[in-house]
Amino acid sequence: MVFTDKGLTGWVLRMVFGTSVRTVAAAPSLLFSGALLAALLGVAAGGCAPRVTSEVTGRSIPVILSWEEEVELGKQTAEGLVEQHGGLIPDTGQQAYVAAIGERLVPHLEEGVPELPWSFELLDSGVINAFSLPGGRVFVSAGLAALLESEAELAGVIGHEMAHVTLRHTNQRLAKLFERNAPVLVPAAILSVLVPKEAIRPVVGAVVPVIEIGGSQLSLRFGREQELEADAIGARYIARAGYPPAAQRVVLQRLGAGEGAGRSRPPAFLSTHPAPEARVRAMDRLLETDFSEWAPRSGSGDGGWGFDRYRPFRRRVLESVLDEALVDEPVARFGWCAHCVALAGRSAGPSAGPSAGNTRSQLPR
Repeated sequence: MVFTDKGLTGWVLRMVFGTSVRTVAAAPSLLFSGALLAALLGVAAGGCAPRVTSEVTGRSIPVILSWEEEVELGKQTAEGLVEQHGGLIPDTGQQAYVAAIGERLVPHLEEGVPELPWSFELLDSGVINAFSLPGGRVFVSAGLAALLESEAELAGVIGHEMAHVTLRHTNQRLAKLFERNAPVLVPAAILSVLVPKEAIRPVVGAVVPVIEIGGSQLSLRFGREQELEADAIGARYIARAGYPPAAQRVVLQRLGAGEGAGRSRPPAFLSTHPAPEARVRAMDRLLETDFSEWAPRSGSGDGGWGFDRYRPFRRRVLESVLDEALVDEPVARFGWCAHCVALAGRSAGPSAGPSAGNTRSQLPR
């Protein structure tokens, strides 16, 4: 069964995953079956989602899915998202390199985080993008990999996406969504299970805009906080693995420099993603405090940056994206992570990114 991004299912996917999901290969009634439907009914009955203590931050967070259910949700959505983003790079050497960086970070997660089926994969797309799915699948586009210049920077991107998983951001986002909109989502969910999709589309089309307008400001703010939190935790992971946490800052600088003169951008408060300069300032504070005593491991040669290891990998990636438009989605204007870019893309319109064409002038020298 394939769901399109029209109607209630697509809207929930866009709000939760922060990316326009055109096709998602999944079982029928993906979002409103089994655990998710039970969770929605529970939120509606109790008025709020259950809370647990985060294994990463120690703070109380709202969740509606178990870790096992998150893994299953990630599996169900992976195929369609990969297809939408160009599929995977066929070069096994490039895939192995990306996977090795991710696997280097895994042992440095918090003790309370359960063992997850982590995977780290390179997408065959020139778009500057990265995202992770609940349960541990992490994807980085060839376009983003080409923008970077060191292994530590790529580790920073991967660490950021891993942090979205360990912080259970999708789960929290879904819990907030259900809390705010349960009175409307419950009947719509039940209809989506009992009534053919074509029959309920007029009803769903009427109620979804009401939900979205009513909850957009909450969703925007929640997304920005998640991104800043993932920056901090991702920097923690790469620092523990021996990469310089300053690599996280370098990535943000590259993204900011790529915006170009004269390109408009909504104010940071109104965008679903913090502006790169706001994230750089936040990273500066972390580098001066949490990571002030970080030092490279002995024998690391270049301070842990991995320039020499990254150079041949980047060269092969450049060959695959050189004739594509590196930036043809608004994600590059707000940062690489796709989790919170959907609303910004809809508000910015088709002119959000630079025009397609030869990308030689857009690549870092």
